[in-house]
Amino acid sequence: MPDIYSGTGDGKVQSLISPTWAGARDATAGASALDSASSDGNFVAVQRFGSRGGGNTYRVHRSFLTFDVSGITSTVADVELKIYGYSGNDGTIWGVKGLNFIGSLSIFQFDDIAGYSVGNTMVGNVTQYTEINTGGGNWSTSGYNSLSGTSDLKDDIQSENSITIVMTDYLYDARNITPTSNGTFNCGGYYADNTGTSKDPYLSIKIAGYGHKINTVAAANINKVNTIESANIGKINTVD
Repeated sequence: MPDIYSGTGDGKVQSLISPTWAGARDATAGASALDSASSDGNFVAVQRFGSRGGGNTYRVHRSFLTFDVSGITSTVADVELKIYGYSGNDGTIWGVKGLNFIGSLSIFQFDDIAGYSVGNTMVGNVTQYTEINTGGGNWSTSGYNSLSGTSDLKDDIQSENSITIVMTDYLYDARNITPTSNGTFNCGGYYADNTGTSKDPYLSIKIAGYGHKINTVAAANINKVNTIESANIGKINTVD
């Protein structure tokens, strides 16, 4: 079961603070791109602020994770996205297919989501890559959170050289629903720029194939048996 860590080009793009929800959520460029932070309490977030002169202002935060999956060519049986939580856990979160970028993250990646269109919900229009964490304290801020991958993510891991997963708030951002109360609705997390890999985002991938121990060695640690790749093994000595 290979683990593939996000590249150090990962990071967050946050919108300008806007007097309208549409101005923040549907901006074509963010106010800033942060691709060297080790962690952020607003890994994904939606914010509504009260204005001194009356009315409200809004801001949206989205994170971008990149993975080199060029080494995976066999059928992916299962995949989970692992994100080590940090600080905030008052929001909801999911992962969707992003447009791949080369080099540093920029403010112009803010809406680089495959299938995204201004003014419309993401649900049913973009490619969902992970399950939805519905919040309510379900997001750990002191350990890894696991988000199961969809069939689209499995297929793209097998067929593409690299993938980008865009993490967004689900309740408001994905569904294009204006927050009705002031606050910061967020899920915090670590990036690959954190020292070492003990808290880095990664994909835990299970390749289809033989799934049992051989001579006490776990299947996840077996690449080949007698020169045959494990993904191509259905039986050994007629045993499934």
